[in-house]
Order: sequence, then C-alpha cells, then structure tokens
Amino acid sequence: MLELHRQHPDGLTDDEMAELAEGEHGPSLGRRRKDLVDEGLIVPTLLTRPTRRGAQAVVWRIVDGAL
Repeated sequence: MLELHRQHPDGLTDDEMAELAEGEHGPSLGRRRKDLVDEGLIVPTLLTRPTRRGAQAVVWRIVDGAL
C-alpha cells in the first residue's frame, strides 16, 4: 500500500486504494492504512473525493519524507 501512495503523491481514498490494490480488500486495507498512519508515513488531507457509491471519502497522502 505504501508503494501505491508513492505512485500517487497527490493522495488516495480508501476506495481508490481498493481499486488499485490486488488481493487486498475492505477491512484489511483499512487496517494497513491505520498502520501507515501510526508509523507516520501517510496523513489525512483536508480533501475528500466521491467513492464509487457516491459518499465522500478522505484523501490520504504520503508524507514527504516517505517518498
């Protein structure tokens, strides 16, 4: 998942990560994102984007030092 963020430095929503990630889904993606947040590697932005279902989702981006 960190590599996906390196490839998309403007950020990704959980929904976008799920579309791009192969073999990871739902709760496992959320847990992995939380791990990256806890490690200080990604942070939430003030941006949101619509999900496939039309809800607004937080955009997460990699911190500069993790690139």
